[in-house]
Amino acid sequence: MNEKGQHVNVSKPKEEKLVIKQTELIVKYIDLMKSRGHLYQKIKGVYARVAGGGEKIITRTSDGMETMNVANKGDYIVTNTTTSKESYIIKPAQFAKKYTLHHDDYFVPNENAQVFALQLTENTINKFKLEAFTELCNKHAHKAYIEAPWYERQAVKLNDYLASPLIKNEVYRIANKEFLESYKLIR
Repeated sequence: MNEKGQHVNVSKPKEEKLVIKQTELIVKYIDLMKSRGHLYQKIKGVYARVAGGGEKIITRTSDGMETMNVANKGDYIVTNTTTSKESYIIKPAQFAKKYTLHHDDYFVPNENAQVFALQLTENTINKFKLEAFTELCNKHAHKAYIEAPWYERQAVKLNDYLASPLIKNEVYRIANKEFLESYKLIR
């Protein structure tokens, strides 16, 4: 009731969607991604620059905002050459291992730019009992969330890919359209 004695509808705030933690992704999904997913090579080049530090990068794919991150001094701010031209941050050692300078600020992926990836289709979610992602099979649920390696929330949608580098130390999402533009199947 308000101060006039009238009934007031008070709605509770919507609950934050569950975020699947990075540790859970590593423990429960990396080996499955390697054994039941496939190995892919990145084939699209990127534009990159060294961060001065403090730059806030919002990653937007063809289906909207994916995540955000803040660069430290010396990190690389990378822009893919996909139709979405999504930008993200890579640590210097990881960047140097995966990319080779081609010209100016354009880099090409080398043989280390490989990932194990598993596409999150209704079939794979049900077949492999990926309980954390069953919500994606619900026609009313448009996305789920994982904790990205940089500890920010990352949106995941049906038909996206969960990816992990060969050293299997992290799991992240690559949107379906951008994945198909950027990677080729190795095995």
